Amino acid sequence: MKKHVATTAAVLITIFMSASTLLIGDEAPMRTTSGQNLASLEKATEQIEMQSEEVFLILGKTSLKVKAVFHMKNTGTEISLKEGFPMGYYPDIMKDFQTISSGKKLDTSIINLSAGEIDHNKPVNDYWVTWENVYRENSTSTDEVSYRVEWTDWEKDGFYSTGGQSAGYILHTGSSWKGVIGKAVITLSFEDNLATQNIISISRPDAAVFQDGRVIWTFTDIEPAKSDDILIMFDPVKDYSALLQEYNKGPKQWKDTQTLAKRAMLHDRKLYWQLCKKLIDIGERKDGQILIPGDEMVQANDDVQWLIADEAISIFSNALNSAQEEPEAMAFLPAITDFMEILLNNKLFVDNTRKVYPSGVRGEKEAIHAVPNGGEYARKINESLRAKIKKAKELANKKQ
Repeated sequence: MKKHVATTAAVLITIFMSASTLLIGDEAPMRTTSGQNLASLEKATEQIEMQSEEVFLILGKTSLKVKAVFHMKNTGTEISLKEGFPMGYYPDIMKDFQTISSGKKLDTSIINLSAGEIDHNKPVNDYWVTWENVYRENSTSTDEVSYRVEWTDWEKDGFYSTGGQSAGYILHTGSSWKGVIGKAVITLSFEDNLATQNIISISRPDAAVFQDGRVIWTFTDIEPAKSDDILIMFDPVKDYSALLQEYNKGPKQWKDTQTLAKRAMLHDRKLYWQLCKKLIDIGERKDGQILIPGDEMVQANDDVQWLIADEAISIFSNALNSAQEEPEAMAFLPAITDFMEILLNNKLFVDNTRKVYPSGVRGEKEAIHAVPNGGEYARKINESLRAKIKKAKELANKKQ
């Protein structure tokens, strides 16, 4: 019997600004710090296929419940794998963790892969829950992993922001198994009175359908890349209808308009285009700059200032992406491309006094995120945005 190392899914919890990110990853071979394990890893993945997977996410106000079912096939001789599930900085982040293989509950243990290491490119703690699994010769098997993650009740604790939280499912780690994944279905449902209207945005909307109060992503014959990863932004306190009612009663300042536009991208495309136009109208053009009227944002710290710019980029990038499919976009395309160019050139100001940086641009020049290759990552984002602007300009010129 051969013995190798592999993983089954990945979780990362990160708190930043006003958002909490939960990323749940696909079954994949485990990252290892040993060259020997890496060699063994190649042999393991050359003979084991992930034929299909079903992932069930239940999103509540203070928790995410996860059940992942992986249908595997061993195309070679019998093999024993030490499988693992990354937990991140904290060894108790996942509650009621359980793994079952072909109906048998497996014993688990927790290890810290970074213990005793001094490496600024790696986290201080890198906890994993691990177990032993055996794949019989030329056989199929079903692996199940289930657990829940909890977080603070923001509303009860008096800490609420329309920036919301995010939950995600990482598909790209599943590319490490032999061949392609035959079929992957990720189903998001809700509890605690949450519903689809609490969603701010989703990635891969082209693969998703809203059905019976759920969101379902379906992929077939996929060798997933990072661009296939699922990201769900949601507001655990206010749904889209409540936010719309508040906006209609309020003064309709820049920040309020931007917040609603981000929601309307998913829930009401007609209103989304109207709000894009309103944002363009609110921003005064002067000497190659855009001046946002001062409101409560003037008191914001620098991090919130760049968040303003980042959200504007997100909103208008969506307009660039959908311009060809939605006729409403064409009328605004020249103004939108002009706005984004000014934004990327660091020419967005609040009341002509406070410069508002998009984080990608500022990160490229100053490496503000202080992470390995942070500046390079920001540069690539900047290049990608400028390429979108160029393409949108060409499209607008053809339509004239």
